[in-house]
Amino acid sequence: MGEYRKILLALDKSEKTAAVLKKGLYIARREEAEEVVLASIVDPGVYAAAMAYDEGILERRLQETADWLNDIAEQARAEGVANVRTIVREGVPKKCLVHDVLPEVNPDLIICGDRQLNEFEYLLTLGSVSSYIIHHSKCDVTVVKD
Repeated sequence: MGEYRKILLALDKSEKTAAVLKKGLYIARREEAEEVVLASIVDPGVYAAAMAYDEGILERRLQETADWLNDIAEQARAEGVANVRTIVREGVPKKCLVHDVLPEVNPDLIICGDRQLNEFEYLLTLGSVSSYIIHHSKCDVTVVKD
């Protein structure tokens, strides 16, 4: 068994998801990880305006995200990673991941993508999710660039 027994993959339906998943499953198999956790955070702020007209939109997005992660978990199992679980939360992604998900999972390794925000986007969001995770987590972090 390797150094990384519990691996958390932070997934967000971006173009980086496939690369994060590929890297995460590779490391999980190589390290013979005991558990892989797939986590995704649904940001209610993205749907704030729509919620005024459609009260159920957030619940639908949470369910869609859960279904999406369950499909990915099945794919991971088919690729030889047996113990996979999913976590879907509602909140500001970087804060929810660090302050809610990480204490619950207690991973040895976090794998996330780098969205490569431009300077304006970085300032607007007060920093990237990957940067926040790197600076606030107590375990190793792998940021997938491509």
